[in-house]
Amino acid sequence: MIRSTRARHTLAALALITSSAHAQEQTAHLVKDANRSSGDFTAAISWCLPLGQRVVFTQDTLDAGPEPWISDGTPAGTHLLKDIVIGTSGSFPEQPVSFGTGASTRIAFLTNSTSTGDKLWITDGTTAGTTQVRESTVVGWAGETHLRAGTTNGVFIEEHTYTGSPDSFELFFSDGTLAGTRSLNPIVSGVRTKFAKPKGYITSGSWCYFIANDNEVWRSDGTTAGTTKITTFTGTPPGRLAVAGANLYAFLEVQPNVLTELWTCPAAGGTPVKLGPPDGTTWRYFMQRIPLGDKLVFAMLSETGPRLWATDGTAAGTHQIPVTMPGANGPVALDIYATLTEWQGAIYFTTHTGQSGIGGAVWRTDGTAAGTVAFKTFKSNAFGEDMWTSANDLYFQVNEAGDYHLWRTRGDAASTRELKGLPTYGFSENGPLGPTIAPTPSTVFLLSNQGTPREALCRAKNDKGGTLLLTRPESSNASSIPAHHPDALTYEDLNGVLLDFVDLGDGLELWRMNPDGSKSKSIWKRPLKNYAESPQVGFRGIAVNTAGTGALFTVDGGTREASELWITDGTKPGTKLLHDHSTGEGKGIPLDFAKAGDLTLYSVIDAGVTTVGTLWMTDGTRTGTVKVVTTGGSSPYPDPQEMVSLNGIVYFLSTPADGKTGLWRTDGTAVGTVLLKNDWYVGSNDGAQGLSVVDHKLLFNARIGPTQFLWESNGTAIGTVPVSPTVGLGGSSDTDLVAPALDLNGLAIFEANYPSNLWRRDDSSIIPVKPIVAGRSVFPWAPYSQRRVVSGTQLFYCGIQDNDAELWATDGTAANTRRVKDICAGNDTLRAADNLLSSYPDNFTAYGYDVYFTAYDEEHGTELWRSDGTANGTLLMADIAPGSTSSHPAGLKVIGTKLYFTATRRDVGRELFSIDLPQH
Repeated sequence: MIRSTRARHTLAALALITSSAHAQEQTAHLVKDANRSSGDFTAAISWCLPLGQRVVFTQDTLDAGPEPWISDGTPAGTHLLKDIVIGTSGSFPEQPVSFGTGASTRIAFLTNSTSTGDKLWITDGTTAGTTQVRESTVVGWAGETHLRAGTTNGVFIEEHTYTGSPDSFELFFSDGTLAGTRSLNPIVSGVRTKFAKPKGYITSGSWCYFIANDNEVWRSDGTTAGTTKITTFTGTPPGRLAVAGANLYAFLEVQPNVLTELWTCPAAGGTPVKLGPPDGTTWRYFMQRIPLGDKLVFAMLSETGPRLWATDGTAAGTHQIPVTMPGANGPVALDIYATLTEWQGAIYFTTHTGQSGIGGAVWRTDGTAAGTVAFKTFKSNAFGEDMWTSANDLYFQVNEAGDYHLWRTRGDAASTRELKGLPTYGFSENGPLGPTIAPTPSTVFLLSNQGTPREALCRAKNDKGGTLLLTRPESSNASSIPAHHPDALTYEDLNGVLLDFVDLGDGLELWRMNPDGSKSKSIWKRPLKNYAESPQVGFRGIAVNTAGTGALFTVDGGTREASELWITDGTKPGTKLLHDHSTGEGKGIPLDFAKAGDLTLYSVIDAGVTTVGTLWMTDGTRTGTVKVVTTGGSSPYPDPQEMVSLNGIVYFLSTPADGKTGLWRTDGTAVGTVLLKNDWYVGSNDGAQGLSVVDHKLLFNARIGPTQFLWESNGTAIGTVPVSPTVGLGGSSDTDLVAPALDLNGLAIFEANYPSNLWRRDDSSIIPVKPIVAGRSVFPWAPYSQRRVVSGTQLFYCGIQDNDAELWATDGTAANTRRVKDICAGNDTLRAADNLLSSYPDNFTAYGYDVYFTAYDEEHGTELWRSDGTANGTLLMADIAPGSTSSHPAGLKVIGTKLYFTATRRDVGRELFSIDLPQH
């Protein structure tokens, strides 16, 4: 008879497989955009860089994602430069670097992906002139790529592979063309040529200087022949480099934070000689440097503080530049912390003493004491910070008691003024992805409302200031899905009515609506001010009593205040509090729920000790919601995730204070709440776990001494016995977990040993489904895990082979245990190294003989999939967030002819969606 039933199942499965293979991707329907308040979508303008009179910047939009844009300073002339990655995902341009001169200036930037190497793009400000010239061979998290420097000839790119070898750094150059992009130190016959470990890049005209091989200085014009070593340091290796005129300078940290020296040699190459510090002076560490014609101006920390110095390349010409302000007791030496900026033949910087009565100032120096002057001072609570230059103007920001204001100068007091009416916040010359302010010869571009949903690119209207917005912020709606327990959903079906919790920002509401989201109305409200933390809500099943049918739900205030059990019949008067677990008897958090006929049993974690609690039941009425006690007056507390229903009775494992885990049964009455067995307990590490129901019997594993064994029970004490034949399933370590079994048509399929492997138990044996193979396992079970489900005649699960987590299925036999499909196919070598390129199927939900689940691939991100157990029948069902952006569907549930789930879409946030299910 069993064989006949399974044969019919097999034939039905084959029929479904045939039809399922032709399933098409569906459009997911937004059930209800419940929260129409403003969302958190922002333009995320992470950098902007001048290109002549225009500016190139990156901007995120709902349609295209983060992509490069360009503006000529007018709203009409501000537009998408190139849609590099089609769809909403975007290319995430980053690390912009300018190179070239005059009209030939271009901008290089990187775009990245976890499945391919970073791509080098070059733009001249036109769509046709925005082209990819290189793709890195370093993929995903196996390494990183950096744009290090731009010269008049091109851009230098450093590629680092995480191998730990000195050969892991490779330096490339690009003149902006595919043909002109090359490696400067390739590996030939297994050996890195020329140099290794390049770092410390600086530029001077057409040359890029850098440190390599620890103690050497090299320079390159971007050609193989022009990439040469110019000097070697013995002893202390060079730290920071600088070039001024015909000289190369190197700062050597002889003793960290104690002694730093300055050395020099000809920029074309030669023997280095020491310049400083002068006798009687100690430089503790280098701070900053900048060339000024043939001089080098720099700041060093000495015994008296950060001081300004200059050198002409000789020891005699290396001297301190006094920077002082009048004080109550004479001149006060000012600390030099602000950035040194060269503009039109002079060095500019700002100072701030922090002393009462001495304000900040803006300075100009030609490298001499006489030529060092403060031409603008501020009141004592204001001081200047970063500076930016254009051909005609020098801009800097002033921090006035935490408020930032943009100023402009042309090098004298008369031209130094604040630009009024501009955004007030801190700008960044070197943000995480690039600069966020861009001066051009005619104006200055910057961000308005940075980091908010109203973020936009703007510019100064005129010489006096004013703001002209160049981009228009896009609006999005906020998410409505509230926080919830991982074992509970925020929506439920009640007699054809859809109930849905919504978070409106200032409070929680419970709405009722038609299954398509129409005719929605609020039937329950709770202000968020009632809770110390964001509360968790969730439906906990259906209760039936003489008054009718109702949906149970819990509200957990986050810090165990307002932990409540409610019931609703879908109306406002019919939504009632059953018990307040935040106070009095049963104080704690309702956790696990199970049915015993029309009764619902649930555990409550004690408010103070999470390993202690009580057992409760409800019939859907306030008077019928009570603590369950034994005839002795005690209330056993079910261990978390160890409570199941079988034949109208609830069974659970409970570990009391003495540590003796026992198997209990309850029908909600005192007489019916009894301990069945705990005599497997011998030592302090012994116990039981993994309670499940298979083939109308209870199954769990008992840890006895160093080994775990499978037990079964028919619900009686005498019928609770070790499974025969006895098979040891692992040691006493927590990693030797035996997970709860799943019922596969009467077969018990479970995970045992570590790494996890599938086992099967039938009437005669307990054996591995497949012999343990090195590198193959099941994704480790965890509480509330949704990485496995039985659908029809198959168990679908997230399986791992060679670090690749993909969709697997089994019918309980070795022959039919297989990987269904490599959904996220890619570089297997990289995958084995860092476990990245896998689909990680999750949120399994059965429907007929199919399974619906979430999975990741590079083209679509994490989206909704469906499988019938065949490769051809494993298909993307809905790409809710088009492109590679993930919508992260979760909370899948079949209601009628629809599959409901929550997902995130950039324009509406996280909301409830549905797709239509096939009808057979």
